[in-house]
Amino acid sequence: MEKQEFLEQYAEGKRDFIRIQLKQVDLKGVDLQGINLSQADLTGTDLSEANLSGSKLTQMKLSKALLVNTNLRQTECSSIQLDNADLQNANFSEGILQSANFTHSSLDRTCFSFANLACANFTRAILEKSDLTNTDLRNACLIEADLTSVNFSGADLTSARLQGVHLKNTLFKGVNLNKVDLSGLDFTNIDLEGTDLQSANLKGAILRGANLERSILVGANLIRAKLDRANLKRANLTDVNLYGASVKDADFSLAIMPDGKRYKAKTAV
Repeated sequence: MEKQEFLEQYAEGKRDFIRIQLKQVDLKGVDLQGINLSQADLTGTDLSEANLSGSKLTQMKLSKALLVNTNLRQTECSSIQLDNADLQNANFSEGILQSANFTHSSLDRTCFSFANLACANFTRAILEKSDLTNTDLRNACLIEADLTSVNFSGADLTSARLQGVHLKNTLFKGVNLNKVDLSGLDFTNIDLEGTDLQSANLKGAILRGANLERSILVGANLIRAKLDRANLKRANLTDVNLYGASVKDADFSLAIMPDGKRYKAKTAV
C-alpha cells in the first residue's frame, strides 16, 4: 500500500490495516489514534511526533524506525519488534508491551509508567532518564542495558535478567527484585529503600553507600558483597549469607540480623 492511499483510507474512517507494508515511509506527525496495525511491517518508518494512542500494534515490525516524541499511550503492543529503533521521549504509559523487543534501541527519557513489560527484551538498550515507575517487568531481559538515572520506583522486576547493566543514579525505591541475579553489580550510592530482595543473588555486589533502609533481604546471598557505609536501618536480613562481606561503617540500626534478632550496637567500655 502507498502512503497516500493509507492516509486517505484512515481519514475516511478505516481503522484495520492488519499486515500492511509501509517500509521506510515518512509519517512524521500524523494522527493515527485507535488504528489496528497488528502484524504490519513499518520497518524503518518515521513516526516521530505521531499520535498512536489507543492503537493495536500487536506483532508489528518497527525495527530501525523513528518514534521520537511519539504518543503510544495505552497501546496494545505485545510482541512488537522495536529493535534498533529511536524512541527517545516516546510515551508508552499504561501500554501492553509483553514480550516486546527493544534490543539495541535508544530509549532516552521514554515513559513506560504503569506499562506491562513482562518478558520484554531490552538487551543493550539505552534507557537513560527513562520513567519505568510502577511497571510490570517480570522475567524481562535488561542484559547490558544502560540504566543511568532510570526511575524504577514501584516496579516489579521479579526474575528479571540484569547481568552487566550500567547503574548510576538509578532509583529502585520500593521495587520487587525477588529472586533476581544481581551478582557482581555496582550499586554504589543507589537508592534501594524498601526494596524486596528476598532470595536475590547479590554475591560480590558492590553496595557501598547504598540506601537499603527497610529493604527485605530474607534469604539473600551477600557472600563477599561490599556493604561499606551502606544504610541498612530497619532492613530484614533474616537468613542472609554474609560470608566474607565487607560491612565497615554500615548502619544496621534496628535491622533484623541473619539470626532473626534485632541488631544491637556494641556499647563502648
